[in-house]
Amino acid sequence: MLKNKTFKVTWNYISQTTFMYGSKVSFSNGEVTFINPLMPSGLPIHEWLMLKQFSKYKSAPSLPILRRGQHYKLHFDFDATPAGSVYFIIIFYNKNGTKLSTEIVKSNSIMIQYPDEAYAYKIKMMNAASTSLIFRCLTITEMTHQDDLEYKSMRVTKIDDNQYGNDRINVIIAEPSDTYPTISNDFLKLFGHVWLVERWMDDDIKENIKQLKDDLQSQDALTAINLISYGSKSNVFATYVAQHLDCKVYRTSHEDDDLKEWLKEHVPGNHELKDTNVEVYFKEEQDKHLNYMSRLMNPVRFLDYLDVSKLNGGEVNET
Repeated sequence: MLKNKTFKVTWNYISQTTFMYGSKVSFSNGEVTFINPLMPSGLPIHEWLMLKQFSKYKSAPSLPILRRGQHYKLHFDFDATPAGSVYFIIIFYNKNGTKLSTEIVKSNSIMIQYPDEAYAYKIKMMNAASTSLIFRCLTITEMTHQDDLEYKSMRVTKIDDNQYGNDRINVIIAEPSDTYPTISNDFLKLFGHVWLVERWMDDDIKENIKQLKDDLQSQDALTAINLISYGSKSNVFATYVAQHLDCKVYRTSHEDDDLKEWLKEHVPGNHELKDTNVEVYFKEEQDKHLNYMSRLMNPVRFLDYLDVSKLNGGEVNET
């Protein structure tokens, strides 16, 4: 079991998961050079598996066993030509082999939480019109609590729910806070197919907006995207992200004027949504608590006022 360590994953040989039709593959000094300018986009170049049958693959598993519920940082060390022409897909499976959830990685690093229901996972290195690739290694590092606090980067937790299929997605933009606990997975499951976006104010907000937009647009099967927010800062962020996507925003009336002005000054684009694209499910005057008391309470409580059935086509997830 991997615990508080970094596990180095390499590509040591050609296997049945390596795309070899027309490919030139060479191994030298810890690097793998893969050349195939005619390889179709959207196909895996190579795969790493946590579980595999030796009789079928003639090799041992190449990925470490991860702990359920634990956070890990994955870093991919590679160079692709042209730039951005290789990405990675992490697929989690439950015990009966059914796909549980998927992470699409279009950057060199990502922070993930290993799902509580996951039994196994695999990682695919995908082609997106690449002509050549130099791959060195993948590192998987378990994050301790202190590491987690120091790792300042946007984090997206993804939970799939087959009850609604994958054509609708509910994206919850978490209100930034060092005081309140994160939203639990059990609560997130009420929303069906849901992503929780946290720490979007850390590091580079402009880059975080682009990353979230690209990640959502890469989900080809989606027919509806709902952005959900519940605090003054998350409302502003959700409203801005919606300008780049064909989606609807469910938010409260709270708004952080300073963040709104900062985005207008530093991040180009339209910052106002059409009324038809916004539903304000809670207004500030509805709050029964005095203003100074309300500021001390966790704003996630406002999500109780949201009619979840509207998000999933009239269905409610009761699991």
